[in-house]
Amino acid sequence: MKAKYLGLDLSSPVVVSSSPYTATVANIGQCVANGAGAVVLKSIFEEQIIRHAAALDYASQQGMGDSGEYLERYIGDAYKGEFLKLVADARTTGVPVIASINCIGAGDAWIEYAEAMQAAGAAALELNVFLLPTDRHAGAQELEQAYADIVRKVAAAVTVPVSVKLPMRLTNVLSVGCLLY
Repeated sequence: MKAKYLGLDLSSPVVVSSSPYTATVANIGQCVANGAGAVVLKSIFEEQIIRHAAALDYASQQGMGDSGEYLERYIGDAYKGEFLKLVADARTTGVPVIASINCIGAGDAWIEYAEAMQAAGAAALELNVFLLPTDRHAGAQELEQAYADIVRKVAAAVTVPVSVKLPMRLTNVLSVGCLLY
């Protein structure tokens, strides 16, 4: 039974979500052998990279100089390199590969990650957007606009389909949707 998802032609309507099942090529191969029509790769988390670098910086030198920035870039490049290899290798399984990205904040990291995933061969992207509302003076509309801005910038930067995973406690999902048009 064939299906279509995000404009992609699938051999099956089963799409395996981001999970340990999609963290390795061997596991993805098992999913495909069991009928998966596409896979969403285990997410890459920008915040995990930042925390790992901060922990190493603290443990090694108690925050000497700009070592934290160096570690963040070095570890970030290593994580991204592994993830990009997974994207490229997963393509050999014969099903569309959807790269899952989870960045923090509303900065340009979203675009950098998205472009790299597309270049590695992702057939589509899933953005896991969660912006922690820490400014008590910011209104709901500002938060909603930040979500819409991320989606708009990423969609403009890539040519593959983009899906968005919004948090369950978003102020107004319809407002975010309207802001995109």
